[in-house]
Amino acid sequence: MKVLLVEGIVGMMTMEKFLQAMRDSWHLAIREASKLDVAGVASFGCRLFCCPPCPASITAKLAFAPPRSSYTFNEDSWDPDTNTYDVVLMNVENRAAADIDRSFLWRFRGFYITSPGRGALSRIAGIMLQAPMKAPFVILISHMNASDSGDLLKFMLELSEVTGCHVATYDYNGYGMSNGWPSEKGIYRNSLDILNFVKKRLGVESGKVVLMGQSIGTAPATRIAGVEDRDVGGLILDGGFTLKTVKKVLCPVLVLHGDQDHAVPFHHAQRLVQAAPNPVEPLFIKGGGHCNLHQHRIYFQRLQDFIWEDLKAGSWCKSGKPNRLVKTDEWSKSHSSGERGFATGKISPSGAAV
Repeated sequence: MKVLLVEGIVGMMTMEKFLQAMRDSWHLAIREASKLDVAGVASFGCRLFCCPPCPASITAKLAFAPPRSSYTFNEDSWDPDTNTYDVVLMNVENRAAADIDRSFLWRFRGFYITSPGRGALSRIAGIMLQAPMKAPFVILISHMNASDSGDLLKFMLELSEVTGCHVATYDYNGYGMSNGWPSEKGIYRNSLDILNFVKKRLGVESGKVVLMGQSIGTAPATRIAGVEDRDVGGLILDGGFTLKTVKKVLCPVLVLHGDQDHAVPFHHAQRLVQAAPNPVEPLFIKGGGHCNLHQHRIYFQRLQDFIWEDLKAGSWCKSGKPNRLVKTDEWSKSHSSGERGFATGKISPSGAAV
């Protein structure tokens, strides 16, 4: 059985995953409500059930599933010159955040920005990783549901290494170290505010920014590229779902999807490729699930080619394309070579990855 959640964002989701998201969100709500006084509890209940009082709105509010934050910032490490902090991991049991070698944490810098919220300014947390050499682009990641920026640290490190790019990510309201409550409008607002901050901080124009969305994060990434800032350099959609906004995107679009994705069925990838005005060769991985494609080496190879071939970074960036995809034995052992089956290219008439 399928159910449509949060029109415009979540797309098709299995009932099992929907119920799990409901349970996770209720646990979060109970934890947050337990911290409030009587007036706060009344306000919380009103926001949840009465604004407006309709089941669809309640479902939308419960569809987001922020986990416990996997990281924090060391306030004592604040650098006044850059207004950034050291990143400290915590609560990483059974989380992707546990996978990174902590000796690399010094390369990441945490930061806060303020973003308009529901009647007040919200504090949005982000994490940035700057490449050691001159970078051709900045890749800005909007992450999936039920995760936060700490879960992306190893992925960011690998992505920067194979592409030579700066990489940044951020947390939506209510996720990670960002305060407030998550909402559809909120994540759109958060993503645009972070984009403007990153451009100013690194001194780059929109054309030198590549937006990457994972699952639910494909919604804000596509909205920016199709509506808010159509001058961005590229758009990467990993586990994305059909979005009308993709028809307005002018930059090159790379679609990444697994043919065994049960959260966002494969036909969404087909529609994205067909709808995008400027799609590049997509990557469809046989046996790939939902947002686990990075476990295949071909995934990072395709991302490297997207930056250096499709976006022609080599024509103007003198630092040069990274010499090799795999630089350490540990990285090689932790990733599949793709022998279980992978495919790049267009879609066959039957809809299968070919």
